[in-house]
Amino acid sequence: MKRLLYLGSVLSALVALACGKPDAGTYARRAASAFEQGQYAEAIALYGKAIELQPGEAGLYNSRGVCHAAAGDYAQALTDISRAIELDPQRTDAYGDRAYVLILTGDYDGAIADYGQVIALRPDDAQAYISRARAYTWKGDYDEALADCEQALRLAPNSADAHYELGFVRQRMGDPAAAIEAYTQAIALDPRHAEALGERGFLLMQQGETAQGIRDLDQAIELGTTDADTYLNRGMGHTSLGNLDQAIKDYDRAIALDPQRGLAYLGRGSVYAAMGERDKARADLELAVERAESDDIRRMAQEELEELGE
Repeated sequence: MKRLLYLGSVLSALVALACGKPDAGTYARRAASAFEQGQYAEAIALYGKAIELQPGEAGLYNSRGVCHAAAGDYAQALTDISRAIELDPQRTDAYGDRAYVLILTGDYDGAIADYGQVIALRPDDAQAYISRARAYTWKGDYDEALADCEQALRLAPNSADAHYELGFVRQRMGDPAAAIEAYTQAIALDPRHAEALGERGFLLMQQGETAQGIRDLDQAIELGTTDADTYLNRGMGHTSLGNLDQAIKDYDRAIALDPQRGLAYLGRGSVYAAMGERDKARADLELAVERAESDDIRRMAQEELEELGE
């Protein structure tokens, strides 16, 4: 999801404060440093001190809102970022940040409207079209998503992110061949595009090209992806090839990254069952039932449990 982010605004307040009160600027610099280190509560407190000294500076509210979003407090994030927009209605990074938070809360219409504001203020901003396309995709409005991808490509034909987003839309539309073509173009433009490699790898495995799919997933992982699904998908690929020990390692990593991913427990539980590790299999399959993302996953886990017996 990183293409959606306009979160560079964490440091934007510093520029605005360059000619302001030194103490506020000091607090903002310390807050930005804390944010970069993942110390969100500390960053929020420091931005609060800066705001006390300069309550009219929109960038401070926006940056604090970003910190709240990173900490998972979306309501407070929206409050702060909305205040930034009230103070400076021309602030495109604030509209983008608020749109991203709205996507996280499931308010796709609100996100689409905010990305629309970015586009109104910066009509040549290809990234804004890419981001709005993702919001349309999550909403299920694929025609609008495609239109935004096409506009992004007109503005930036060599944008790997624009080609990736086109692939993402085509994939959700059930057109794997077109999606693979778009992901391949994104990778040609940026061979280090981990998201495109991950999605293409998954689709290749779905098309029966498991070895090639795993190679793509290997590259995505080597590039440092922290996407649980990349490990989950590679685990399923290794399972299908009979590489059970490697599959377990991948499922372990997927679960470490996302402990609520029911499908990962189902995959690992199935492998443990195949290896004769009945107790481990049962424990994982019970968690798969508990944390299933869908009725189908729950049903499959229950069927595996029935096969294990008492």
